[in-house]
Amino acid sequence: MPTSLRQEPRSASSPERAESSVQVPIPSNRFYVYEHLRADSGDVFYVGKGTGKRCYTKGKAHRNSFWQRVVEKAGGFKVRIVADGLPEDLAFLVEIERISQLRAMGIRLCNLTDGGDGVSGWIRTPEWKKKVGKAHRGKVVSQEVRDKISRSVRATGYRHPDEVRKRMSQKRLGNKPRLGQKQSEEEKLKRSKSLLGNKSRSGQKRSEHERKLVSEAMKGRKQSLLVCPHCGKSGGNAMRRWHFNSCPKAVNE
Repeated sequence: MPTSLRQEPRSASSPERAESSVQVPIPSNRFYVYEHLRADSGDVFYVGKGTGKRCYTKGKAHRNSFWQRVVEKAGGFKVRIVADGLPEDLAFLVEIERISQLRAMGIRLCNLTDGGDGVSGWIRTPEWKKKVGKAHRGKVVSQEVRDKISRSVRATGYRHPDEVRKRMSQKRLGNKPRLGQKQSEEEKLKRSKSLLGNKSRSGQKRSEHERKLVSEAMKGRKQSLLVCPHCGKSGGNAMRRWHFNSCPKAVNE
């Protein structure tokens, strides 16, 4: 268990790292263990394990009410990294050991558990999904926030590994939730009203830079040639939408 602190305390409002368009593989030893310090006294009040910017999150959806009250009274918090560059299993062990050390010293922490029980691999129950969905339903994300998220994702250069992409593809095979269903007049009217004035990219032309990005992203992707058994037309993956079981000739047969 590392006992030396590897990083000086930093404010939770530290500026983000400069963006980079260089693609970087996601390492397995990307986890770290961190401490939260009171902004007024510098005392430790929380120990956690995470990746990326987890140590700076402070929303009510991410921190318990005990943590929220301490931060409110202290006027903020600072972050101190205890150990980094760890695989997840070792990060859990370091977190458990650090919590145990601090509590043995009589320090009261906001941690509700003894550590080692993060949400990695957690399977969301239908009840949990319904509760979260109800809480977020109707919220509108501003364009400014959307642009910020987009820049953040592009900066990481992240691309799902081929194994993950293959698993996602297999999971979606045969997924035709609306196939054969007809919209009611009420549903059509509601959809029509929601799309009024939405011209999206109507009349817009892609810039040379945007076209180049799309071209680079599509390079190396092979699209299989599909032939509809009902009308004999051939094409790419879009054929699945208008042909095969949805082919007009198949409907009339």
